[in-house]
Amino acid sequence: MKHEDIFLKCACKSEFQDKAHKGLRVGTPVNGRRAKDSGQRLTEARCTVCGKTHQV
Repeated sequence: MKHEDIFLKCACKSEFQDKAHKGLRVGTPVNGRRAKDSGQRLTEARCTVCGKTHQV
């Protein structure tokens, strides 16, 4: 994984991500761009397992 990946605390279940990331979930920016690329601060990210949106 790259250093700019987003990790979230989410209540959903994922056996793989529980093992790989110790209970955290990988997230993706809601607006589709990384904050670093857009120059804007990232405020929301979506869980890649369940799709729930979280405040970052």
